Amino acid sequence: MSPQQSRSSLGASKVQVRPASRSNVQIAPSAAVPDRVLTPETPAPMPRPAGLMGLIRLWMWRVRSRAELAELDAERLRDAGIHPRLARREADKPFWRA
Repeated sequence: MSPQQSRSSLGASKVQVRPASRSNVQIAPSAAVPDRVLTPETPAPMPRPAGLMGLIRLWMWRVRSRAELAELDAERLRDAGIHPRLARREADKPFWRA
């Protein structure tokens, strides 16, 4: 028994589904073209933490992630596509600086 037959046997009305045409698809301008190019000098915008606890969680995350980054050797950084000098610069930042 097909799904359409089971629906009609239950008394549901038949539904026709049309495939979407390309003209119905819309892409938001922000998703289509970024407003700026992201480089190490222009980092991605960070969402603002909600309240004091959110700010403390963000700071703790920065401390942990920067400590882990500092522990990686140059070979592993290159494997990840990160230049060691950029990793050192990021690891040396204080926790309150984005």
